[in-house]
Amino acid sequence: MKKLFLFTLLIFLSSALWASFKKDAKQILCLLPPLLEQEIKSVDSLPVSLSQSIYPLFLSGQKTGALAEYKKEKDKIFIFKKPLKKWLAYYGHQPDATHLLAKCFAPVYLHELCHARDGSFGKKNNFSWPITVSDEYVAVFWQVYFIKEKLRENPNYYQDCSVFMPKSDFLHSTTQELEKEIIKHYPFLPPPMTQNNIEQLLENQKISYLGFSFAPKRVVLSLKSFFTKGGSWLEIKSKDLHKLKNNRHYLSYTEEKGRQMQEMNRFF
Repeated sequence: MKKLFLFTLLIFLSSALWASFKKDAKQILCLLPPLLEQEIKSVDSLPVSLSQSIYPLFLSGQKTGALAEYKKEKDKIFIFKKPLKKWLAYYGHQPDATHLLAKCFAPVYLHELCHARDGSFGKKNNFSWPITVSDEYVAVFWQVYFIKEKLRENPNYYQDCSVFMPKSDFLHSTTQELEKEIIKHYPFLPPPMTQNNIEQLLENQKISYLGFSFAPKRVVLSLKSFFTKGGSWLEIKSKDLHKLKNNRHYLSYTEEKGRQMQEMNRFF
């Protein structure tokens, strides 16, 4: 009986603490977007499509190991409770905590804005944006670029921000090495949906890309299902895969993806 009472008390206290944290965190998150926008605009070499975009932030209790996530189906950016709670435990008592959090979280926010830009483009053009490892490459590229620009101005700029910093392998990779590091970190994502990779898949039933091999685990998707519901492009049926290169959604997608890569090529 005593154990049951203690267990019930623990559940009650945990719920109360989560409710209190959630209330405080929501108040902070309401204040962050304009501060984040100001922080991101401080680096004037960022693409306009990112520097002029702003999204509200929502709190998520999901335990994913990530810092934040853009959810395409909801068109919202979420910050996860665990890293936020960890950061607030160290710095939440400071009088300028909200401004400091904006400084620390801005690179992560910029990363998620890249995904939001993709989701928004797909929605405007009536298709579900196909997620590939190249999306993470673009997002991490700008995240790391932003951090390096800030550190170039002030080497101590992120001294209070370790909770929200990306993997050291990302930060210390050259531009040429970065995509390989990202593939290692996101092995579950399909390779870029380029014409060369499509041809490889049709001819060999697998793809060799940057020294990594990709092969479908199943082949179940029609083009219609792929562009309306999403999924891995490796799982498109062979008869539909032949039609992919001439599909209007694919052509729209490749045009936008090419534009994004041109924005990055300025810094190679």
